[in-house]
This record gives sequence, structure tokens and C-alpha cells, in this order.
Amino acid sequence: MQHLLLLKSEQRQFKARLLNSRAEKQLVSKYQRAKKRLIILDYEGTLVPFPGHPQKVEPDKKLMKIIKKLSEDERNMVVILSGSERQFLEKWFGSLRVAVVAENGSWIKGLDGEWRVIKPLTSDWKKQIVPILKMYSGRLPGSFVDEKEYSASLYYRKADTDRKSVV
Repeated sequence: MQHLLLLKSEQRQFKARLLNSRAEKQLVSKYQRAKKRLIILDYEGTLVPFPGHPQKVEPDKKLMKIIKKLSEDERNMVVILSGSERQFLEKWFGSLRVAVVAENGSWIKGLDGEWRVIKPLTSDWKKQIVPILKMYSGRLPGSFVDEKEYSASLYYRKADTDRKSVV
């Protein structure tokens, strides 16, 4: 757990920086001239704030309008990366011309609309790992385990920061 906290600390060093006006103009100019564009959008924590629970990350109307507009341009290939379950993402983005990577890479939906796994996956490992995650979650108030078809995550963003060292 200490290692995870250290990694989180290191991630803070890579916070996004705003573009200066010159760089912004250059980016817009190159975007407008490009014949093909790959636009990869991280969902939780970038397009929408991190929620208290992963199933509560519904996009608002403004975000949906922006993604719809981007996806309607034939020069754009829009890909949404998410840790959310594919059923939720399908509900929100299923009608748009976007590719979606769900459950942190377990499922991928191409522009053909079909969901697939890159290679055969198994969830047998969860029998051993999920109880360990739940044990740590039980020691850390405010944390919880989110189990999906092929993955399991320990969420501790909302955890009691004074108790993190106990874990």
C-alpha cells in the first residue's frame, strides 16, 4: 500500500499545465490542417471529476455535445478511455461514433460497435485477490472495492487520510 501512495505522489508531479497563447495557436492551426486526427480522451478524472463511486460518472449535456461534435468530424477518430463498466459507457456513448476502452482495457469497442476483448481473459485470479483488497478496504474507512468482470480495484480517494498509514 505504501508503494501505491508513493506512486500517487509521483503522479502529482505530472499535473497538466496550461498552454501559453503561442502554443495554443500552433496546436489549433495544426489541428485544423490535419487530414486525420486521433483524439484520446481519459474519462474519469479528466473529462469528469473522480466520483465517490465509479458508477456515478455520468457525463453532463455540455460534455456530450462536445464529444458528439468531435465524433461527427470524419477526420477525427475519438477514443474514450475509462475504468467504468462497458454497460455504463454503452448507455452514455453507444449512439456516438467513438471507440471506447472500458474497464481499464479489459473491453474495447471499435467504430463497428462491437465489444471485444483483445485476448481471452479469465477472472479466476479474483478468488485470491479480491479478499485481500477487501481486507485492506475494511481497515481504511471511506475506501471500497469495485469488482468488474475481469478486474477489481481498491478505491481510496475518499478514504480517511489520517488512517492511510494503518493499512
